[in-house]
Amino acid sequence: MARRLDILSGTDAGYRFLLTNLMRFASVQQILPESGRLAAAIRFYESIRELGNTRRNPHFWLQYAIACVTLGDLDRSGKYFETAYSLARARNWDTTQIDNHYARYLLETAIANDDPAPAMRGFRAARDLLTKQIKQQQRLHYPYRIARLYGPFTEKFAGQIAPAERTEVRDAVGRILDSISRLPESRRQQRYVRECDEALQYAALVLAEDTVQ
Repeated sequence: MARRLDILSGTDAGYRFLLTNLMRFASVQQILPESGRLAAAIRFYESIRELGNTRRNPHFWLQYAIACVTLGDLDRSGKYFETAYSLARARNWDTTQIDNHYARYLLETAIANDDPAPAMRGFRAARDLLTKQIKQQQRLHYPYRIARLYGPFTEKFAGQIAPAERTEVRDAVGRILDSISRLPESRRQQRYVRECDEALQYAALVLAEDTVQ
């Protein structure tokens, strides 16, 4: 289907739209088998990576990166985020969507790490991306959806990082909780915003208990 749409896209923008939607991981994962899902996703994206509408398309590489981070291949995901950024900048393409998913990649990688030092570096980079998006009121609930990961990050590292670093994390958690409190009621009730608020309220408690100890 993807190959056929790639051919037809030269004559009709509607086919390009269909191809764009077909390469989205949200679409792809609906037809992947439960068993061997990562391998199946990689086979799909590898099979279409050299098409005319995918080879130098930032959206394609972003979706490939999302697939890998979602399915747990963080090393591969990191490489494809680099490719997506490189192609987007070459095209003067807005990187907001890439930034959001890259923040998730940074936090997932930090949580998977057992060394607090690189984990904190990843946390800081993700925090800066999410703070920027929230300040600019971009992506609606998307920054909050990713910021939920502050919860498991805090739970894992609160007792391992230095006091100054705990203060950094506590301040980051506090800023997002404050931002949520200022949202209109309709946005505060959005699923991911509510889940973020719950996760960060818990993170704040963990950080407070760790400070007392």
